[in-house]
This record gives sequence, C-alpha cells and structure tokens, in this order.
Amino acid sequence: MFALGATSAVTVSGLHIADVLRFTGAFAALVCVYCIPACVQWKEMAAAAAVSKTGWAARIAMAASLGLFGVFVVAVQFVS
Repeated sequence: MFALGATSAVTVSGLHIADVLRFTGAFAALVCVYCIPACVQWKEMAAAAAVSKTGWAARIAMAASLGLFGVFVVAVQFVS
C-alpha cells in the first residue's frame, strides 16, 4: 500500500515513469531481497542462542552486512 501511494505521489508531481519505477524497484528489492533474509537469519540465531553461543558474532555481522548492502543499492539509485 505504501509503494502504491508513493508511486502515485511521485507520478502526479511530474517525474518520468522510469524514475518512479527505478526508485520503487530499489525500495522493494531492499525489503524483499536484503531485509527479509537478514531478519529470518536473526530470528534463527536468537532461537539457537539458547542452545549454543559459538559463532554468533560472525553470523550477526554477515546478516547486518546484507542489510547494509541493500541500503547501498537504494542509495546508488539516487545518483544520476
């Protein structure tokens, strides 16, 4: 719903549809490709932390780097 409203607002303001699709796609990829897998990984790590506390720092760093890379991909879309 948010993507629909944001896309409509930008389109009404007079930007080209290609720009609107580029930004909307970047934000959707941030959520679907980068943030959801990182959140699933964090949830699995929280469940496994009760059993074993070995190697959790490396896995948290890997999941966080995945989210940061997604933010980088979105930021690159604003550079023309």
